[in-house]
Amino acid sequence: MHIIAGLEFGDREGHVLIMSKAPCGLHSSGLCWSERLADVLGEMGCFTSKCEKDIWMHNKGDHCKHIAAHVNDLMIASKDPDLIVKMLMENCHFELKGTGPTEFHLGCNFFCDEEGVLCCAPKKHIEKILENCRRI
Repeated sequence: MHIIAGLEFGDREGHVLIMSKAPCGLHSSGLCWSERLADVLGEMGCFTSKCEKDIWMHNKGDHCKHIAAHVNDLMIASKDPDLIVKMLMENCHFELKGTGPTEFHLGCNFFCDEEGVLCCAPKKHIEKILENCRRI
């Protein structure tokens, strides 16, 4: 990404300035992140869903891994999600936080029921609503 320096850059006005890392908060930051993620996942052999461009898949033969992206949040479903996290962090230099089993993501709690089936529900939001109702 680059810009041409304006008046506010003083004697550097008119120079081409190259950004090596997109600053957070710019309108183009999300686009830069999305393009970088697309390049990396494509190199890893992943392809996007025909229905949703932010769902990435990779058929591994015995299973299919899925990576869902929402802005800069990722959710990985795979037999070995730690391997994907390791590749993204070590090989591609992504800074990932909160890696490990998903307990809460994008407003929903994730948990296994008595039979081991993965479920999601907005438990935290429901609990807050009930707490507010009890106060009234």
